[in-house]
Amino acid sequence: MWKFLKGSLVIVLIVLVLVVIGKVVEYDANNETRAVQIGKLGLVGEHQLKRKPTGATVILGFGSFLLASGSAQLTSQPAITFYWGRVESEIIPTTLPLSMFRILIDESKNVPTVEFVFDQRWLNSRREAYSESEKTNLNWWLDPEMIRDGLLKVVIVRISSGDLEKEKFLPK
Repeated sequence: MWKFLKGSLVIVLIVLVLVVIGKVVEYDANNETRAVQIGKLGLVGEHQLKRKPTGATVILGFGSFLLASGSAQLTSQPAITFYWGRVESEIIPTTLPLSMFRILIDESKNVPTVEFVFDQRWLNSRREAYSESEKTNLNWWLDPEMIRDGLLKVVIVRISSGDLEKEKFLPK
């Protein structure tokens, strides 16, 4: 009898260990770093800026790629509205405070690009998968809360000096 109970207990423990290991492996596979998840969304790297769509309203200034506006959502500081996309056929309008931008002259750029720089510690942390609404609205990742919390560090625009000259509202 004792051998039977001992053998059953061993089998139960082995099954329990396998179930626990299976859950850990499943959790790790679904719990990627934010950098991996944001990379899959297409927010990592440089994105081409798009020209202002026909009929787009401009409040303070105008340019070919960057538009000055009164304020960014909940702040009272000057802001820039720009259009970008992950692919050629996509246009995403985004408005961010002017203070978030770093403009770099890059003569190799035939088309200006924008790059979003997020906090590295936050990017390298793990989180369970984001919801579909968080995945589909890319401006959710660029909102005032992300800026206030220091998670969106800077927006880098790389632009040629010729294109920069066309951005009439920027200081010369």
